[in-house]
Amino acid sequence: MGQVIRCITKPKVEEIFWGITLNASKADLKFMKGEPTKTEESDWTYETKKEYGNDWSVYRISFRDDKIRYIQYTGSSWLDSPDLQEIRLNDSSQKVHSKFGDPTHTAISDDQLRRIYSYDNYHVFLVLERDQVQTYGIFNPAFGPLQFSKESNAGK
Repeated sequence: MGQVIRCITKPKVEEIFWGITLNASKADLKFMKGEPTKTEESDWTYETKKEYGNDWSVYRISFRDDKIRYIQYTGSSWLDSPDLQEIRLNDSSQKVHSKFGDPTHTAISDDQLRRIYSYDNYHVFLVLERDQVQTYGIFNPAFGPLQFSKESNAGK
């Protein structure tokens, strides 16, 4: 018999992740987090590495029309991963479903190895591979659910 995974709190609408609201401007973002490690046409990336060991983390903020499309986290350590309504790196799809229920939209990568679960009602998305959360964050549902792009491993 399978293990039952229960989350303690009910899901809620998520408006803030990494201390950033979905309504923040690029100027607000620079003021709060400093200069990005990398900038691309519509994405800003903030990378950090621990002074000890090999642990790293990456926050990616994607914009559409100068508004935040999504704020995404990925990293190397479950221990250092931020809590998003009791969900963290490497959690199972069973735990995700227990917390949020069925996704509003599921995107499947071309190679069928990854899935993006988008939850419009909660502004939350999770990218899973091998039945584990690999990256996650919040998104603005006004821009639609996240999809896989051929150029990157993350949803766009």
